Amino acid sequence: MFCPYCGKAVSADDAFCSACGRRLGDGKQTAPPAPILGKQIHALNNLNLFVIGDDGIVKVGTMFPLVAVAVVVSLGVAIALVDVSGFGSWIAFAVAIALVAVPVVSEFRARRLAGLLELPREALIQRKGTELIPWTSVYYTALKGKNVTFRFAGGWASATVDASDASLLSAWAPAVLGDRFTASPVRPSRLSPMMKLILLTLALFVVTQTILIVASLTPYFPGEEARYYALYNSTKSSLGNSAVQEWTGIYLNNVQIALANLVPGVGLFILAISSYNTGRVIPAAAAYWSSVLSTKVTPADFLVELYILPHSWVEELSYPLSTALGMLAFTWRKQSYSEFANWRTRASTKVALGFAVVALMLAFAAVLEVSEPFLGLDALLLWVPVAVVAAICMFVALSIDKRTSGDLAGNSLT
Repeated sequence: MFCPYCGKAVSADDAFCSACGRRLGDGKQTAPPAPILGKQIHALNNLNLFVIGDDGIVKVGTMFPLVAVAVVVSLGVAIALVDVSGFGSWIAFAVAIALVAVPVVSEFRARRLAGLLELPREALIQRKGTELIPWTSVYYTALKGKNVTFRFAGGWASATVDASDASLLSAWAPAVLGDRFTASPVRPSRLSPMMKLILLTLALFVVTQTILIVASLTPYFPGEEARYYALYNSTKSSLGNSAVQEWTGIYLNNVQIALANLVPGVGLFILAISSYNTGRVIPAAAAYWSSVLSTKVTPADFLVELYILPHSWVEELSYPLSTALGMLAFTWRKQSYSEFANWRTRASTKVALGFAVVALMLAFAAVLEVSEPFLGLDALLLWVPVAVVAAICMFVALSIDKRTSGDLAGNSLT
């Protein structure tokens, strides 16, 4: 029973409404009509787009299997390239191809969905491959922040909506679904997505440098010494004689490591292993330079020199950044339809552009590494361009952070 004037719940015996004071007449009150949603709400997950309306939920497939096909094809092409050329890692090749293929497939999916949403709702419902789930078949709907979960006759699904649509849904659904709808707010994060990326990168950097330092100062286990001496000598001999050949060898080797670090989950393990291997190679490098310089160079001396020179910092920061991008890809995939529809805010775009930054950092680090031996003590002056580039990068990152700080609970990172 509701007041026909203000909608306040009343008893059948009440003569006046306790909220607005209006006379209720003879007590024969009726419930107000169900509110009208007024617009369609789009909820997106990897597999489907859910178009929410007054009559129910239209489920539209996003053709996600295309992404899986793109990844499998990338893997097959990568293995074939490594087998034919005998160069590189198939993991690195597969990730590199996927970085190009997945954004292309995502654009195709986004354009298809945009074309379907241009159809009238009646035509969309009748289209092959779509399914209308009426509200009478929805057992339960839960809204938590921007994440909405449906339970219906065919199973259940969880998807993401825009913040404005979440507010609209939380205002509309209680009157229509009653106790079949629950809403709970999410405490906004104090950190923006950009700050999360920066802090995660720095945390991984500290961990990897700890692994590297401990590995370089710890005596070899049985059988390790010959292996890492051979690894250092073969790597050094493969770099070539000219500066261009040396830069190319250094860059291609480092970018393959960064590509392997980008793989979600596995990349964290590869990052730890590569840091350990780098640390284990340092005693072999120290022994080599001891023979060249005819003076004792300890692993500790070699480490100090590495950390004094700028190329080490640029290179060693690139690997954690690549790993952090892969780890955050799990959260970036939870995006609303409006974020997916815009290529600038799409998850695959974020990862691809992020790795482009990693690739540029590694190219810059390789230039520094090739230049430092020719400059001698003057190599310390290379910290000036490094500081300038770092300042520019931080300015750009903070600018992006400022533009996206209005919605800290969301996943927008342009």
